[in-house]
Amino acid sequence: MKYRKKPVEINTIQWLGTNFDEIKKLFPTIPLYINRQCYTTGRSGETSYRETIEEELRVDTLEGKMLIKVNDWIVKGVEGEFYPVKPDIFEKTYEKVEENIDGK
Repeated sequence: MKYRKKPVEINTIQWLGTNFDEIKKLFPTIPLYINRQCYTTGRSGETSYRETIEEELRVDTLEGKMLIKVNDWIVKGVEGEFYPVKPDIFEKTYEKVEENIDGK
């Protein structure tokens, strides 16, 4: 016997590294954790250093806390659970069905 997966519409947003507030607005109850790390890089003896800020985003999933990297999609599943999806997998798995209220 063959079966076809039922089509399911989901809400999603892509983590761009700078849109934390937008994610919280779309998913007010999402259990997100952001960790900002600031560090300086340079070689010994040099006078110029570069300061870098990295933000790590993590989300509570059914499997525990998962890291969300920049460009990963955050999906809210049919049971209200959240999970990250890599961009290439997202493109193969999902298609847009309607525009958001703000036109995105």
